[in-house]
Amino acid sequence: MSQAQGSSRPIVRIFLSYAHDDGDQIQRFRALLERHLKAARHFDFDLWWDGRIPIGARWRDEIEARLNAGQVGLACISPAFLASEFIERHELPVLLKQTPHLVPVLLEDVSFRYHDTKGLEERQVFMLDGKGFAASRRKDAFVLALFERINELLLP
Repeated sequence: MSQAQGSSRPIVRIFLSYAHDDGDQIQRFRALLERHLKAARHFDFDLWWDGRIPIGARWRDEIEARLNAGQVGLACISPAFLASEFIERHELPVLLKQTPHLVPVLLEDVSFRYHDTKGLEERQVFMLDGKGFAASRRKDAFVLALFERINELLLP
């Protein structure tokens, strides 16, 4: 981890992997998470998703570079995520093999018994009270608990 300029806090790059079909849920999830990340005490978090790709940039190159630079990968699991060919071919292999801290987050309910979870079945999936983000009535509490778990992963 590198230091943020003018800060003693280390920079932590987070790659947000999600399916575009989950746009409404992801926007809400990301907005809530960013509030916590920006107010973090121990780290200077840099949350990246493909909406931050500059106009005219080679989008695959940008995604690949950010995947390879991430210390934390948030895999937002949903039926659309599991059905995404792009995620399966390009994002999950890097997240599963190279990302130091992969955090699968249940965005929308899936059947861990009957869906092909693409290698994520061996990872502990983040939920709150046994529910994913979309099903949770406590979305703020869901995201706060996730923020706390991310910090716990990174702190010595």
